[in-house]
This record gives sequence, structure tokens and C-alpha cells, in this order.
Amino acid sequence: MDNKKIDLTLSVIRPERRKFSVSAKIEKQILKKNSIPINTGNKMIKVPICQSCGLPVGEGTHMIEPSEKPTESLLLCKPCYYPRNLDELTMPSNGYIILEPRIDQTEINTLICALWYSQKIYDDDELLGVIEQLTKSLSQKKTHADLYIAKDISNIEYLTQVLYQMDSDDYERRYNLLKHLRWMPSIESILPTMEYWRRNCFGLYSPKNWYSLINSIGKEREKKF
Repeated sequence: MDNKKIDLTLSVIRPERRKFSVSAKIEKQILKKNSIPINTGNKMIKVPICQSCGLPVGEGTHMIEPSEKPTESLLLCKPCYYPRNLDELTMPSNGYIILEPRIDQTEINTLICALWYSQKIYDDDELLGVIEQLTKSLSQKKTHADLYIAKDISNIEYLTQVLYQMDSDDYERRYNLLKHLRWMPSIESILPTMEYWRRNCFGLYSPKNWYSLINSIGKEREKKF
């Protein structure tokens, strides 16, 4: 299995990438190459792993990002795939763009999943209060993106058009403009992935371990921006 740092800078499928494709045979090889055994709590199963965040993917929750060399195409979960392929987020319910320099995209994805799980399994007024505050705080970052970066940049469709219209040189330098912007996923856009984790991965990635994560990030949010 490959262990590499995947760049999750907000991106689109530029014309030079549209010509790339992956055959069913190559996709099967990629899935096999990036699979590991995990303990679900009841049994050991072998599942594919996202090459970005390292969490399991399966049952239609994985995405293959084609490369010029098909065997080097990326196996990603949907939360890691969509920031790199914003133009595939075609529904208004797919979330929005926020300005958040202190939390990277992988942490945003993990936090959203942790919040969703915690609402399902905990009966703790204090924790639920933290969840509500975090959600509200992150939602406000949408306004910050429009105010401090560019008007309407929080709109995924608008940002997609901006990235399409950049020439090749500007697009390669887009990190300077977008380095503090994050995709804020909606629950609907990544629900299949979270349902898969819930059914198959509690043994190794128990949500009960996320209590401290939510509280620590909640305290971080109280600090001055």
C-alpha cells in the first residue's frame, strides 16, 4: 500500500485531466494494492484504504482519480476526493466553501464525521452543546470567505468557474489564493462513506474515541481568530 501526502488544495478537473481514464482491470488492481486487514470487532476483513486519510472505503464509497499513468491513479474516499474535484459537486446540498486557516481539509472531514456520529451515540447535553457551537462557528466561516477572499467564493459553482477560467500558470499557483479555503461538506454528500464506517469499522475506529477530539477543537475555536 502507498503512503503518501495527498494535496487537498481545492481543485477541478482541468481539460488536461479529462483525457485520463482507468479501466475496470486497473481499478481492481488499485483496490487490491491499497487494501489492509482491519478488525471490525467481530471479525477480520480486508478493505481498501483511502490514500489520503487512511480510512477504509468500500461498497461504492471509494473514488478513483485517474492519472496520466493509470496504475498511479489515486484511491480516495469521497470526503478526500471532492476537494480535488469540486466540479463533481453539482448539487446545492453538497456543502460550501469556508475560510479556515487553522484546520486543514482532512481535519474538517474528520470533524464532520465525528459530529455526525456523536449526535447518534451520545446523550450528553454538554457535548451536544459543543457540537452546536462548532457547527455554527464553521458555518460563519462561509461569510468570512466571501468577505476576505472574494465575493461569492463560498459558492462551489462560482469557485469552480473561477478555477476553470484560470490560465495554466495561474492554476498551478492557485495554492496562494486558496490555501486557507476548505470545502465544508454537507452530511448528505458524505453520508454513504460514514454509513460504511459505521457498519464496518467500529472495532478499529470507534467513535467513542472522538469525544476528546470534539472538545479539544471546541476549545481551539474559543481562541482569537
